[in-house]
Amino acid sequence: MDAVAEDALASSTNIHQIQEGDLGRVGPKGDHGMVAHLPGLYYTGQPLLPAATFRIFRVDGTMETAEARDITIIDRGYFRSGQFVVSASDIHGRVGVVTESNTTLDLVKLVGHGEPPVMAMTGVAPGCLRRVRELCLGDFVVSGPWLGRVVKVPLELDVVFDDGALCRVIGGTPLTKLCPVVATNKRIFRDRMKSSFYPGLRVTSPADGFKYCRWLRGYWKPSRKVGTIAKVLIMGALVHWIASAHHGADPRLVQESAPPAYQDPADLTFFCSAYDCYWGVGDRCFLRDTQEQGPKEENTMHHRKLLHLDGRRRTRQRQPAEIEQPMSVASTRTTVDVLWQDGTRQSGVPSTCLLPYQMTSEHEFFPGFYVVDGVAPGANAAADDVPVVDNATGAQTTETRRVGTVRCVNSEDQTVGVSWFKESSSPDEATEIDTVSAYDLALQPGPHAFYGHVVIRRPPSGYPDASEVRAAADLSWVGHVVDLVDGRVQVKWADSTVSMVVPDEIRIVTELYYWELEAEMVGDGDDWVEVNSVDHEHEDEDSANSLYNEKENPPEGSNVQGDIDSANEEDNDSVDEDESAATKASRKVAIIQYMSQLARQVLAQTMRYFGNRLLSSSLGSELAGGTANEGAHVAVPDGHHSTSNHDAIHAIPAALTSNDTCADDDGCAEKVKNIEHPTGDEDQFHFPYFDVTHSPLDHHYIDNVGQGPSGGKRWVKAVQKEWKILENNNLPDTIYVRVFEDRMDLLRAVIVGASGTPYHDGIFFFDLHLPPSYPDVPPMVYYHSFGLRLNPNLYNSGTVCLSLLNTFGGEASEVWSPATSSLLQVAVSIQGLILNDQPYYNEAGYQSLVYKPEGCRNALPYNENAYLLTLRTMLHLLRRPPSGFEGFVKDHFCRRGRFILRACEAYLRGCVVGMLDGDSCATKGSKEDRSCSTGLRLALSNVLPKLVAALAEIGAEGCECDKFHELHDLLIGGDGVQRAY
Repeated sequence: MDAVAEDALASSTNIHQIQEGDLGRVGPKGDHGMVAHLPGLYYTGQPLLPAATFRIFRVDGTMETAEARDITIIDRGYFRSGQFVVSASDIHGRVGVVTESNTTLDLVKLVGHGEPPVMAMTGVAPGCLRRVRELCLGDFVVSGPWLGRVVKVPLELDVVFDDGALCRVIGGTPLTKLCPVVATNKRIFRDRMKSSFYPGLRVTSPADGFKYCRWLRGYWKPSRKVGTIAKVLIMGALVHWIASAHHGADPRLVQESAPPAYQDPADLTFFCSAYDCYWGVGDRCFLRDTQEQGPKEENTMHHRKLLHLDGRRRTRQRQPAEIEQPMSVASTRTTVDVLWQDGTRQSGVPSTCLLPYQMTSEHEFFPGFYVVDGVAPGANAAADDVPVVDNATGAQTTETRRVGTVRCVNSEDQTVGVSWFKESSSPDEATEIDTVSAYDLALQPGPHAFYGHVVIRRPPSGYPDASEVRAAADLSWVGHVVDLVDGRVQVKWADSTVSMVVPDEIRIVTELYYWELEAEMVGDGDDWVEVNSVDHEHEDEDSANSLYNEKENPPEGSNVQGDIDSANEEDNDSVDEDESAATKASRKVAIIQYMSQLARQVLAQTMRYFGNRLLSSSLGSELAGGTANEGAHVAVPDGHHSTSNHDAIHAIPAALTSNDTCADDDGCAEKVKNIEHPTGDEDQFHFPYFDVTHSPLDHHYIDNVGQGPSGGKRWVKAVQKEWKILENNNLPDTIYVRVFEDRMDLLRAVIVGASGTPYHDGIFFFDLHLPPSYPDVPPMVYYHSFGLRLNPNLYNSGTVCLSLLNTFGGEASEVWSPATSSLLQVAVSIQGLILNDQPYYNEAGYQSLVYKPEGCRNALPYNENAYLLTLRTMLHLLRRPPSGFEGFVKDHFCRRGRFILRACEAYLRGCVVGMLDGDSCATKGSKEDRSCSTGLRLALSNVLPKLVAALAEIGAEGCECDKFHELHDLLIGGDGVQRAY
């Protein structure tokens, strides 16, 4: 390709558009190279690059450093089927998916060190090439009725010396000692397709590295230190079996009857390469016809002769056969076919016109996706049911949600065209296209077939037993997804046939990376040949730390206690209508009442006889004198139900609080501070920031009995210190805390969302528990989510992901320190670091997406969705506020109701979410940026009537009928049809 044609395809040199793996030209007439290292990222053995600086991998294996302004991108050869893309000229626009990729390669011969490469062939199709080694990491392989992925490929190298001697270097330590004779600063960019070692590479081994190799001709001499790789051989392959023609993709069934993990490559049939395996600059390769023409039998006989000669120890050495020199990829040219979100298709799009895009938003849909209507259910709700709550009675029922397929998406408006299936759920009986808000949709639970996915046929009933071996040549049961048409899936099977199937006829195989599959294999990496089982404990440990799953995030399926299924029924706002459940509940109440009476009796006896001694031993003589008498008067009021006898013991050290924390006010528990509302409301808000009361039954950690003061004197002092810090006017104006005299190990906090964020005027409740080892370990924190995920760090299971709580990685001051960290710091961190103005970037690794397509596209929609979930959280709180905060919730919404509706009105008129002032009025920046989406308005039309009704019911200011009609007119036109914005 000439320079003019290259410039025509060249993309902008915008630093944020240069991707790892791009093929670029440095300077106006520079040679081609692949972008290998990005600025600011750590690479093993390489120093960090300054901003706007990149390392370029050259075809000869050397590296050079170049500035972004000097790099011209001329190809992106890594695009594959199923890869999401956006236009390089409009990163905010629609998203597309690559349905087919076409690449041609230019190949060169590397003559020698320091000499320019010689052009060998141009315009070669990848199908005409073979790799240096037959199998590579991540390859999909088939063995009879089994499908697996290669996770290890140990090598053997035949090294020939200048005097004709030949040795075989076995994989392991001898192999790791080999290094190229010509030292470069090269870091192997992708060691899957080209391999670190290839025929023709001059290698050396320090000291006596070749001494213990297997000598096929000749024997070791100290002078034989430098040789040439003559052949790269595969010792075997370690395969992780992931599917079967008999058992489908069920991991348990597959692992129970799978063949041995160690396999002879001759017994494996190559199906397809890894998802991220593509031809790039510097990859070594051979032409396929060269392999086919080469006499395999002759090569075998040649090695037999070498072995025979070695056995006789002949002194006469024969010259080695000519080494087949591989070619190297010098350049690529790639075009792709793209299906866009709006349903249009484009063919032959130059790869430089596109940028890779990662689908990181749960409300980013695509044609062919199966979706369900309504808000996603809570963590414990049925997959196909949506919880529906009667605001008047509080009773909850479920209704079956509609299922449909996405036909088109307007990414700018956040609207989706959906064809809903009829009751038969047949794709052929779908309704006409209905336009709905993306925020009111959720993906149908379960895996979804998509372009490029590897799938297998679903085993029919009565299929032969797995012990019955399937013919090795039968590949009609495994294939690739090539298209999605009207709810059906088009699959190209491995036997080259193509058929259309419904989703229930196929199963999608695992999409884990090969290194994650390797982590599931048992045994030491050096003893892998004898491995043939799966260690589930090791699997769980490694999967929790893998990049692909959560990237150091806590698993979404577990809370800080490791069991979300035990989440409080009140928190999930669910009502169990089962008669047996009701019976159990009544029994539980009776037990609680009995234990409460017993606890009061034990408490009274303990106070009278052991009160002074307990306080003295716990707090020391310096504190006992001032508190011993107070402890004798502590009692649990009637009507408060303790959950165990341990509560009686918990109440004893609570007496200390009445003296130390209420020195200036005898009525500490009744103490009220008159404060001005932080958002600018001039009315006085009568609710104490800090107060001591009795533990509520709906506290998430109420059943963690016997885990508080058992920590001893140090624990009690630490809790006392925390109470003092929280009480002494240290709490911000938007944080309120309750501690409990009968359960010093428990706290409850509420945080009010700040203005300028999507959480403005929302209130968010957190339950805290101080374990016996506190303060050596951080508190346990549970978020009352009501099954809604409104922040990357607040899971719908209740988990709070924060480095200060050791639920996320951190360094130095970011993690919990027994000496300096406090509960106040935890509360302030949640408010400032989690409930902020750009929550999208809270997700681990997403900070790097700033200015990138994913970040530019998803930050605003994430704010819109977070705002909608904040409104839905308000509805849950109005219906069922947490115990002890009933008055706070009512007062807050009565006072702020008009501002909440004013914010809704501002967004309906086009203001950007999260850019209003304290009085919910539009700011200058809220109108200069992009306006809110049509999808937000559609979603507001569903939630606003319920919110207005709930606010009017409690008598909130500014929520009269007139206000409702004003909002209704903004949502619905006079003809009753949704307005078009």
